[in-house]
Amino acid sequence: MQSATFLQRLLAFLIDATLLLLAQALVLFVVLLVFGLDIPEAHLLAIGGLAGLVLDSGLAWQEANGGGTFGKRLLKIRVVRADGGNVGYRQAFIRNFARLGWQVPTFGALFLLADALLLLAQPRRQRIGDLLAETRVVRVQ
Repeated sequence: MQSATFLQRLLAFLIDATLLLLAQALVLFVVLLVFGLDIPEAHLLAIGGLAGLVLDSGLAWQEANGGGTFGKRLLKIRVVRADGGNVGYRQAFIRNFARLGWQVPTFGALFLLADALLLLAQPRRQRIGDLLAETRVVRVQ
């Protein structure tokens, strides 16, 4: 199995991230419509964060049920176990929730940089989440 290129993975991520952000924005918009503009900022942040976790769980579910998110399927790549088998729920959740490290202030930028360097430097193009979950992203034949 041939590993997905850095560009394929980046584009798939950008597509999925855009869809996630739009979905989060829609959730927040509906909350504001229902409850009005006088909701404390901390509550909006909590609702947005919870929506992000739920939506990210959806990405993991997609990967566990077919190997790919919308962005991955569009770019004809998919997630597999390191041995080439189908990804299970445990691996899909581990690899997706490892991205939470990106959101930690200051540390997040270093985590993201480490992921990018790993993707560029390794022949199997595995990021930290892939290494933890023992997965890889490959091109679909």
